[in-house]
Amino acid sequence: MKYSIRTLLALVAVAAFAMVALRSYRKAITEQNRSVQLELAIESLEQQQVVQVDYRETKLAQDDLNASLQDNRDLCEQAIKVLVERYGLIKPVDAETLSIRRSPAIRADTSHAPILFKLFVPEDRPIWLKFGLHPQSTSAPSDRAAGSEDVLLGESAFNPSGPFELKLPPGEHEVAFLMEGPENAFGRFQVRLNSEVLAQPTVIAGSDVRRSGHMSISADQQVDFAPNRTLPRLVTFQLRQYETKDSESTKEFNLSVWLSDRSSSFSPFSALH
Repeated sequence: MKYSIRTLLALVAVAAFAMVALRSYRKAITEQNRSVQLELAIESLEQQQVVQVDYRETKLAQDDLNASLQDNRDLCEQAIKVLVERYGLIKPVDAETLSIRRSPAIRADTSHAPILFKLFVPEDRPIWLKFGLHPQSTSAPSDRAAGSEDVLLGESAFNPSGPFELKLPPGEHEVAFLMEGPENAFGRFQVRLNSEVLAQPTVIAGSDVRRSGHMSISADQQVDFAPNRTLPRLVTFQLRQYETKDSESTKEFNLSVWLSDRSSSFSPFSALH
């Protein structure tokens, strides 16, 4: 088959046009892919920007909330301080009268709130602070009840078990009792005089001791104890020791802290340090 020069030129022109069109198409496809990739990149950046904005807004909101909570805590602590100063004041009566008053207390974190007392110990009368454990079936130790201290336990689920005593120096003091342990479980009991830890009986490992109740002297206002008055128990915790886990067999005993105007020749609290 023979083609004329004109036909050949026409074929060449068509081929050249086709190649140019193919190149243009490929270029258009490439540009389209680039455009799609650019759009995806822009969308990704926009999403990141939104996430960053959301994070910043969340962080600022959390910071504002934390600051507000801290401000409220500071206000509460200041209010408690004012209450302690206003209602925890204690005034001496004379050289032989012991004065007691319960002080407001706030708990820290999730621990139990301490039980606080203000005491004013007179100059001319000895006052002893005593600690001991005793069976619930017996009467609690009393300042002047004959033989009431004979029932105190020398051994128990606590280490140390006591009993202990300390002669309080004259003047104003703060006595604090702190209990540690989840819910009704009893883990550790702490006795403080001012800033000093006098005793810290801890439940022996493997023992299951639970608190069933407690009692303390009602002294929301100042109570004065002249020499002719029996000195009080400050606090008693009622405890149960379970023999085994989930066992109904128990030993019941009390942990008490009381005051006396005479020594019982117990070991001194200082022997614990």
